[in-house]
Parts: sequence; C-alpha cells; structure tokens
Amino acid sequence: MAAQEKTFKVECVHCRKPFHVRFPLTRPEAEGKGEVVVTCLYCNHKVVITIPTMYIEPEALVRGLKSAPVGN
Repeated sequence: MAAQEKTFKVECVHCRKPFHVRFPLTRPEAEGKGEVVVTCLYCNHKVVITIPTMYIEPEALVRGLKSAPVGN
C-alpha cells in the first residue's frame, strides 16, 4: 500500500510565486500543527510553512524542544 500524502500550496514570501510541496503521512495519531522549512522552486529562498504535525517527520520536531544549558 502506498503511503498517504498531502499536497500543500505555498506562496513564496520573497518572489510571490506559488508552488506545491508534498509530504507523506508519517504520524497519523499526531495532533496540532508545526512549522517546516521548504525551498522555493523559483528563487531558492527558504520559506517557513505551517502544516499538520501528522505530516512532519519526528526528527524535524527537535527545533521545538527546550534544552538544558550547556557547561554549568
């Protein structure tokens, strides 16, 4: 069985051109939304988009975790 995927329409904040990105369903039980970074197909700038967390790889969520201070 093929993995479920969802296509999201994105408008680049730099060049204002629309493009599409597709993400596979990675965690069907996940709730809420999260941010991911995609690259514009036209100008190659990075664009932050918000998508449901069920389409975000678990490794990608490290950015939102708090960490302990280093070195004390």
